[in-house]
Amino acid sequence: GLTCINSEGEKLGEVIDFQNFGAGDLIEIRPKDGGKTYYLPMVEPYVGEFDLEKGTILIEPAEEFMA
Repeated sequence: GLTCINSEGEKLGEVIDFQNFGAGDLIEIRPKDGGKTYYLPMVEPYVGEFDLEKGTILIEPAEEFMA
């Protein structure tokens, strides 16, 4: 999957799946420390640019999604 990075270029995890449970598209992310996966809505400000050449996606997760 794509490597998730923040705006500082820090690796936050990896995309393991995309889902839609009826309320919009979500990205399932496995944290870099191997903890419990979490979902982010595929909307700004949480999800930004995809760079397929580098294999990265820019994310800015909020704490409430990572719990």
